[in-house]
Amino acid sequence: MGFLRWNVLFLVAVLQQQIDRSSQQLTPPNLNCPSNSSAAWVTDCDLTCANVDHRQDCDLTEKPGCQCNQGLYAQTGTSGESVNCVEPKECKAKCGPNKYFNPQANVCQPTCEWPDFPATCKFAPVPRCVCKKGYIFSQTYNNACIKLSKCNNPKIKSY
Repeated sequence: MGFLRWNVLFLVAVLQQQIDRSSQQLTPPNLNCPSNSSAAWVTDCDLTCANVDHRQDCDLTEKPGCQCNQGLYAQTGTSGESVNCVEPKECKAKCGPNKYFNPQANVCQPTCEWPDFPATCKFAPVPRCVCKKGYIFSQTYNNACIKLSKCNNPKIKSY
C-alpha cells in the first residue's frame, strides 16, 4: 500500500506543479536551446534518461533550462543549452541491480506487496527501469528488485 501511496503523492505533486506553472504564466528563460527542445522552467523531477530509475525523492525547485519536446528525453549526462534530446529507445539509462531499461514499460509493475498490481493498471507505457525475469520489486528491501523467493507473499506468481 505504501508504494502506491508514494506514487500517487508524487503524481499529485507533479500535477500541482503543472497547474501552478500554467496559472502563473511564467515567461520561459532566455536560452539558446538546441533543436528538439525549448526554453522552460525545469525541475529534477522532469523525466530524463538519467532518472528513470529514481524520481521519487527529487527536487521540485524550478530552474531555467532546455526542455525536450514531447516524446523525447534528455540523454544521460546532458542538460541546459547542451541537452541532447533522444527517443526513449535511445536512452542510456543506468538501472539498479537486477533491473534493465525498457523504453515502453508498464507503469504498474508487480511488487512483493502488490503482486497483482499490473492487472489493474490502466496507464500508458513509459520509459523506466524494470526488474529482470525472476526478480520482483520490493519496497521492504529498499525499493530493490529481489528474487521472488524472498518476498514471503503467498500470492506471488512467476511473472
